[in-house]
Amino acid sequence: MNKKIPYLAVNLIAPGVGQLLAKKWILGSLMLCGSILCILWFTWEAVYPIYRNMMLILNGYDMDYNIFNVRNLILAPVFLILIWIISYVELMISKDDDAGSSKPDLK
Repeated sequence: MNKKIPYLAVNLIAPGVGQLLAKKWILGSLMLCGSILCILWFTWEAVYPIYRNMMLILNGYDMDYNIFNVRNLILAPVFLILIWIISYVELMISKDDDAGSSKPDLK
């Protein structure tokens, strides 16, 4: 367990960073890219309706109150939290010996 503590601690930065530190490159990259995509998705769902309403108002139309997609505003952070939980669980159940090294120990 003591060898996993640095990986779990650095995983607080972003999901997948602990896997990257543990030399699980593909899994860490996928988790990091997935979390970045969730953040971009949430930002798009929050900013685009505001931008769209500003354009409607500037063009002389009434504001559209039904433009926010609340389901997507909730799903993006939920997926981010799920990725983070999966990242921690994967680090916890991984082998305790060098947590990701595929090199055999030749002693």
